[in-house]
Order: sequence, then C-alpha cells, then structure tokens
Amino acid sequence: MLSLDRNKISKFDKKAFSQLTALVFVNLSNNPFEVLPTSLLTWSTEVKIISMKTLSLFQLDKKVFDSNKIKIVEASQFAVCCISPQHVHCTEDAPWYRSCSDLLVDTSVKVVTKVMSALLFLINVVCIFIHFLNITNKAYSAVVVANNISNVLFCGFLTMLWATDLFFSRTFIFQNHRWRSGPLCFSASGLHLFHSLTSAIFTAFLSFCRLMIVIHPFDTKMKRTKSVVKYIMVFVLIFCLLSLCLCLAEKFVYHGIMTELCILYVDPTKSVIIAKVLVWNHFCSHFFFIVAIAIMHVSISVKFQKSQMKIPKSTKDDTSKGLNIQLGILSTSTIICWIPESIIYVTLMFLPVYPIKFVAWTPIVVKAVNPILMPLTLCVYSIKSMVKEKSKKKDQEALLWTPVAGAMSCEH
Repeated sequence: MLSLDRNKISKFDKKAFSQLTALVFVNLSNNPFEVLPTSLLTWSTEVKIISMKTLSLFQLDKKVFDSNKIKIVEASQFAVCCISPQHVHCTEDAPWYRSCSDLLVDTSVKVVTKVMSALLFLINVVCIFIHFLNITNKAYSAVVVANNISNVLFCGFLTMLWATDLFFSRTFIFQNHRWRSGPLCFSASGLHLFHSLTSAIFTAFLSFCRLMIVIHPFDTKMKRTKSVVKYIMVFVLIFCLLSLCLCLAEKFVYHGIMTELCILYVDPTKSVIIAKVLVWNHFCSHFFFIVAIAIMHVSISVKFQKSQMKIPKSTKDDTSKGLNIQLGILSTSTIICWIPESIIYVTLMFLPVYPIKFVAWTPIVVKAVNPILMPLTLCVYSIKSMVKEKSKKKDQEALLWTPVAGAMSCEH
C-alpha cells in the first residue's frame, strides 16, 4: 500500500514505481500533477485499487490501466472513468449530459460542422461583395450586408467548435471544464447569442424597408442610406451589450457555460434562470417575427402588383413573378429554421434526459438553414437585377446612337 495523498506532487517520473512490484493499493489523490506517465504502473502488476480523487488531470492515457488485476478506480473526475476498462469499477460516473467523446460527438457531426461553416462563409462573403457593387440601392444593400456579417459571425461560432474539437482530439474529456469556463467558449456563446438576436431583427427590418419603399417610393426614410445605417448601428450596439451582459452573467454566476457547445439556450441542469428567459424570449420573438415578415411580404406583393397595373402592358416584364418567388423563399427559410429551433429549445426545457447528439444538430443544421438560403436567394436576384440594369443601359445607349448613325449616313 502506498499513500501519496496531499503531497504537492506536480510530476511523476515514468519509472517512479519500478521497484514497487508488490504494490496493491495506490493513493494519488489531492496532488497538483496534470499528467500521469503511461508506464507509471507497468512494473506494479499487482495493483488492484487506484485512488485519484480531487485531481485536475490535463491528459491521461488509458494504457495506465492496462494491468488486468486493477479492480477499482476511485475518481472525482468523470473523464478518468471514461477511459477506464469495462471490467474496472469506477466510482465517478459521467453526468448524463456530459459525453465521454470529443467536443463534436461523432464523425458525422464533425464533417457536417466543417461543411456548414465553409458554406456559410463562402455564400455570405460573396453576397457581401455583390451588394457592395449594387450602387442603385445602397440603403437596401446596407441591411443585407449587416445580416451577412451577422451570419459570418455565426460561421465563426461553428469554426471555433470544429477547431477546438480538432485541437483537443481525444483529450477533450479532460478539458471539459477548462473549455466551458474559458475565454474561447465565452466568445463562442457570445457569437451564437448575438447572431440569434440580430438575424431575426435584420430579416424583419429588411422586409420593413422593402415595404416602405413600395408604399412610399419617393419620400420614405428607408431609401436613405444614412437613416438605415443609423438604425443598423443602434441594433448592433443594443444586441452587443445584451449578449455581453448575458454571457458574463452565466460565466461568473454559474462558473462557466453549461453546455460544451457553448449555447446559452440549453441548460441540462434546469438551474440557470438566464437560459429559461432566453428560450421563452427566442420562442415568442421568433414566432412574432415570422408572422410579421409573412404579413409584410404579402403586402409587398399586393402593393407591387397594384403598381404594375398602372404600367402599360408593352413595358411590363416578369419582375412581379420573380419578386413573389423571392419573397416566398425568404418566408419559407425563416419558418423552417426558426420554428423547429424554437420548439427544440422549449422541448429541452421539459425533458429530464435527452441525447447530446440531438443538441449538437440544432445549431449545426437547423439554425444554419436561414443563414444559407436567405443570402443565396438575395444574391441570385441581385445578380439578375444588375444584369437587367446593364442590359437596359445598353438598349438606351443603342437608341441614342441610332439617330446619330442615321444622320451620318444621310450626310454621306
């Protein structure tokens, strides 16, 4: 029997126990060491009980427990039990909401996270570039670009998840608390929350601007770039401060974010008041915005069709049809993204136990639908309108040059 409890041991030599061949019980508890050498117990083949309580292990190889005679592992860190062999009785089981796997629970989640983050970044950056080129309606482009930047921040959230998963590959179970209480998870939770708040308000604000332009095409403030940018800056400032305050509150009041995915809307312990407030706010506000956006889109379509009726048939084009398709896609993308996400968060509040993998798919797939579909739709129709504008200019130039060319031919 060997008790090294409370000896302030910070490091073990790999041959520290090489002469202790008859050792049966080892107590390593309450010491500041963070790593155990893989071969520490290689020579102590008779060990049956290992006590590893109140440790802050940074890394532990499962080969430490290779001795077939080990029967009991006493631990206060569930990660130790995650890597102990099945025939060993470990005293600290992982809570149901903590996984013994990596940050991203399996290969499918890892792959989809990387693909979604790449798609989000590519589509939204291209959309930003296209709308910077759109000089005909700078106010409209400003709102679209603001929403795209918010989506890029959400892409940053996903990137932080898969990059952390890659960095802590196979050792994340020992970094769980460090990750959740550290600055990276705090930043990731802020990005996720900021995007959740701003994506809804920017989408609704875009629909409102378009409606005002249709109703008041000449005297609305929503056509003035400075006015629109002021509104955007106010929204950004308010939601930046709100996201920061909520993240700081959860970090310091509850000593870290509750979930490994750094989502403030999920609380498996059912003890965080902030999570409950956020979930119900998300549910109510997003349903309100869905209804408001749908009403505004219908109003835009009706008003536009009425204005088209005043135009002679010879000068009409398929703009009305294209607009209806665009509005339909935008409304659908908000519905298939926001409704399932809101319902999932509310449902998780009442379920006593649920699969961790189910939580992982929510931000990676469900939440990513709108940030991909909306910019893609706006990009396609912006390109179409830009091409039309160019073709109209060419036609006008051709009409201007025709009389000149005729006059020149008459002179000859």
